[in-house]
Amino acid sequence: MNIVLPQFVTNNFPSTRPQLLKVILNKMISMSASLLDSELNKYWSVLTREQKESILNVIKSFIYPNEIVSLAPYNNEIHESVNRVESGEFISHEDVERMSKEWQ
Repeated sequence: MNIVLPQFVTNNFPSTRPQLLKVILNKMISMSASLLDSELNKYWSVLTREQKESILNVIKSFIYPNEIVSLAPYNNEIHESVNRVESGEFISHEDVERMSKEWQ
């Protein structure tokens, strides 16, 4: 990524300073991306196959925003969620409120 400094920065600093600022900002952006990749990998490894498919579809929607994404994964996810609720695999609102009071 190439940083373009605002005109007021290039006008008000000696010529070496904006260049140094560009180098520092580029390095910070690069480090941030590396840290994000590392954190994403950490969480990715503990997700289920279904969760990974869901997240992958979201990522694809950012990269290919004009493409039609199949509704099948979303419908499957809804069906699985309904099945979990019907089998009692859920936490009620009251339970979440009670649990949240213990977070402090």
